[in-house]
Amino acid sequence: MLQQKIDSENNFHSVQEDLRRFPPVWNSVNDKITEYLKFLGKLGCSGECDDFRSWLSASGIYVDDMKHLKEHLENLVLQGTFERSGEAKTVYRYKDVCFPSEIEYSLSSHFETAPISFVRSRIDSYLSFNNCSDELKTDILIGVVEAVENAVKYNGSDHFYVHYWTESENLFNLEICNQVPAVSIEDDIQSGKFTGAKTLMRGVLIMESTFDFFDLDLSPDGKIAVMKANKKFR
Repeated sequence: MLQQKIDSENNFHSVQEDLRRFPPVWNSVNDKITEYLKFLGKLGCSGECDDFRSWLSASGIYVDDMKHLKEHLENLVLQGTFERSGEAKTVYRYKDVCFPSEIEYSLSSHFETAPISFVRSRIDSYLSFNNCSDELKTDILIGVVEAVENAVKYNGSDHFYVHYWTESENLFNLEICNQVPAVSIEDDIQSGKFTGAKTLMRGVLIMESTFDFFDLDLSPDGKIAVMKANKKFR
């Protein structure tokens, strides 16, 4: 199923497309920013101001003034829509967010749109909603970061596909799928993706150690990579 979804970029159901489905008429730019922040929050996104700025830029909203963006987030906190968390209380998250049992989406693979923190924060919120223990959640999120980083680095298109769901009430399943370009290991080392041969297996080894099950498959033509993993979270 994943391969069918990613074979054509036209088949992607992307987060960026969802963000652009708001009404075209707004009372003000400020209203637009606020509503987009609410939308991201309802998806389960949580992060600092800089994270939200990157996620907004993925849908064509550019906020250069961080103080201005922080004011929007603080207003949402005062309204009781968002809350602050983290040791320094600099992480903003939507209060009382709810999730279905299964979630799937595609998103931009460009680093400037912060795809790694986007997926990590959504899965963090999803696991918390499903009463995952902090210890197991930490393990899962370490593996998630490695999986998304690999999907972003080795991507032959502008998007990649994410799918996760719970099974039997205590098993978290994750699939990440992306197109892969022709790979030259020497070119990748020269370009800075890797500093040496040992680093090539680092991400795989981490994912194998943090998940109960991990598998990475390539399609017969070598153009599509599918990462599959699961872990009991209770």
